[in-house]
Parts: sequence; structure tokens; C-alpha cells
Amino acid sequence: MTIFKVEVSNNKPGSFVISIFGSLDSEHYLELEEKVMAVIGPAAKIIMLDLAELFYISSMGISALLKIKKAVEQNQGKFMLVNPQPQVKKVFEIIKALPLETIFRSVEEADAYLSEMQQGEIDKGKSC
Repeated sequence: MTIFKVEVSNNKPGSFVISIFGSLDSEHYLELEEKVMAVIGPAAKIIMLDLAELFYISSMGISALLKIKKAVEQNQGKFMLVNPQPQVKKVFEIIKALPLETIFRSVEEADAYLSEMQQGEIDKGKSC
């Protein structure tokens, strides 16, 4: 039996960090889907999956991530992956299922990206 755990934290209003530990495989993907789908809704604007402790991902794990991404985007939210282990990032690169611009080295890098995007919208509004 492989080890698997999911922790959900709400660090800012509308922003959730979901930390995944262990192996995301055919044995555990439904647990991830259930926990994440429980927080996805109109109020959830940012879903950040922290993969720092995810050491293995199977095709079912990829499928779960794509399902989550679709649900987040249907609610006009932002889906992000942070801290991927090299072997997990390599899987994303090989299958090209998730855009690499949604994958960040750290939570801080993702937050900086979001701040930059928001500032760009503010600046755009000032120039109109």
C-alpha cells in the first residue's frame, strides 16, 4: 500500500493551497478529486496544488489534475501547480497535458506571477 495524503489550506480569501503527499495513482486519485472538488466553487479564485511532497504520478493522477483544472477554469478561477519534483515535472513535459505556464517552482513564484497579472490589469484600467 502506497502512502498518500492531501491537505487543504485557505491562506487568503478565495485562494486555496492543496498539498499532495506520496503517490498520486489509481489507488488515490479519487481521494484527491473529492477533497479538491469540495472547495472548488465561485468563491475559489485560485487553486494552487503544492507538489513538493508528490513523488509519483500515474495516468489516473494526471487525469484527476486535468479534471480539477477544468472545474477551476469553469468557475473563472486560476489553476496552478507549484514545487513539482523533477520526475513529476518531467511527466508534465512529456505528455504536454498541462501548460507549463501553470507550473511554478514555489508558492512565492506563483504569488509574484499573480501580483504581476493583477498589476497589469490595474495599469490597463488607468490608461483607458
